[in-house]
Amino acid sequence: MCGRFFQDLLEEDLQEYFDTKVTSHVADAARAPRYNIGPGQDIWVVRLDKQQQRSLDTLHWGLIPHFAKDKKGAYRMINARAETLDRAPSYRVAFAKRRCIVVAHGFYEWRKLDAKHKQPYAIARPDRAPLALAGIWENWRDDSTGEWLRSVAIVTTEANDTLRWLHERMPVVLQQQDLAAWLGEQAVAPEQLKALLRPSTEPLELWPVDPRMNKVQVDDPQVIQPIAPPQEKRT
Repeated sequence: MCGRFFQDLLEEDLQEYFDTKVTSHVADAARAPRYNIGPGQDIWVVRLDKQQQRSLDTLHWGLIPHFAKDKKGAYRMINARAETLDRAPSYRVAFAKRRCIVVAHGFYEWRKLDAKHKQPYAIARPDRAPLALAGIWENWRDDSTGEWLRSVAIVTTEANDTLRWLHERMPVVLQQQDLAAWLGEQAVAPEQLKALLRPSTEPLELWPVDPRMNKVQVDDPQVIQPIAPPQEKRT
């Protein structure tokens, strides 16, 4: 799965890397470097606007299906499984019509040490370039207020060889040459899109980080700094 990530790259660098523009749909909090992003926060995404141009926006992390009565379930829908994306009622329309890229610098996963302790690891590209995580987004209208909320889920798949010892799932990391197809700039069949949702072939590296980041309120540059590997208990 993908339950936390970090994004501390400069806005102008993201625009250049993803060949996009910034829109007015940007939460101020997202403009600052963030080192411990959790569900329910506003996160950077790249998607197509009404003119079919790439835009850099912020969306609520935790997808709310268009048919939902309320937004209570959003925290449970932060990830969408690649294997059932085209069939699940909550995701299939978004998969067909509203695909996006979630912009990350890296993400976190945890390794269980014993019954009470887990060690967090940060995962990123060796060159620290942005990660393009496959996402899907939705529009949802709150009937009680008339407010529209745009929300997103990160697509996950089986972990690759680098990460399998740490966790069985990982976010889908799209390659640069696949971004146009995923965003809908190219006409591709659903089976071709599904083929993109594979374990990452991007080189990734991982390192243990301070367990302070287990609390989402802890958000400072120190939480992504490497620490000494934990000593695992023998059984």
